Amino acid sequence: MQKRFFEMRFWFLALFLMCVGQNTCAKEVLKLPDSVARYAMEKVGQATFEFLFLDIYEATLYAPKGVYTAGEPFALKLTYKKSLKGAAIAKRSQDEMANLSDVDGDTLKRWGDAMLEIFPNVEKGDVIVGVYQPKLPTPFYLNSQFLGQVGDPDFGQHFFDIWLKPRPQYEQFRKKLLNQL
Repeated sequence: MQKRFFEMRFWFLALFLMCVGQNTCAKEVLKLPDSVARYAMEKVGQATFEFLFLDIYEATLYAPKGVYTAGEPFALKLTYKKSLKGAAIAKRSQDEMANLSDVDGDTLKRWGDAMLEIFPNVEKGDVIVGVYQPKLPTPFYLNSQFLGQVGDPDFGQHFFDIWLKPRPQYEQFRKKLLNQL
């Protein structure tokens, strides 16, 4: 009996090590609402955003079959490590978008106003997911509940460039998100 117990433990351990070593046993799949579930998103990569040595959020990028392709649908999940005001999230997002693109001021203001309406205050552990769909509105979800969407089809690319556009100061973060490290 004891011999059989040790044999079973050995096989479970071998199976576990095989799964960990090859990373093929389980893929992390993002459960999306029915309206965007057709994309069947799998995890691409993950990175923690820090500011002044504080963890602000953990970002996880999902794409069909776990492969990010620019211009194709994807989802970005932010799991907050601290509480933040929705207005601060919207303002920082608008500022980052202004720094990264040549979008005119009126458009940036319109996008900023839309984000102010959509982004709620978040508590530690809250999850916001944004879904990029080329040339379609950008929907946002808080803890799997629909928050709202920015209707301008050009918004999504500029918004997600905050995380995905190459920038020297955030290159390590970006590479982890894209699973390039």
